[in-house]
Amino acid sequence: QEKSLNLPVPLHELRPPTRGVFEREEVRRGFARLPAAGTRGIYLDFERYDFNEREGGGIESRAIMAGLAVDSGSAEATSASYHHAFAPTPDNERVMFEELVTLITSNLLNGSGDDGARTPVFHFSAFEPSTFARLSEEYGIGTDLLDQIDFVDLRDITVRVATIGVETYSLK
Repeated sequence: QEKSLNLPVPLHELRPPTRGVFEREEVRRGFARLPAAGTRGIYLDFERYDFNEREGGGIESRAIMAGLAVDSGSAEATSASYHHAFAPTPDNERVMFEELVTLITSNLLNGSGDDGARTPVFHFSAFEPSTFARLSEEYGIGTDLLDQIDFVDLRDITVRVATIGVETYSLK
């Protein structure tokens, strides 16, 4: 970390899968979570906001925005289409989630779920799958998608397979 402080790009390296048994297994598990190159993917990010509008006082934390980037699935993909859903108030969270479920459903891999193929949904923390599950349960929407998508935590993979000279692996 200290050696990377004033560099434009932090020092980094992939962990070779030839180190000790524990590290070798961690690296293998990290790379094993990635789908085959060229697989169409969806990139998901939720943002939440703590509203100060709860009856009786207190803070109500709600998902207010979901961003979705969908790539073409080619190994040479250099761009993706971006979609979003927004909830300006806590009461709009359900509508935002309905829009997100529609967006994801319209971008599933062909045959997803029928033949065991699942669409990878990439994210960068445990927040996205837990928020998706919470909203599915709370509103009774999108539970069928859980059998058709595979959440792939890019932060977990990065931590397992790379060493990067930064203070935190957060995207923010």
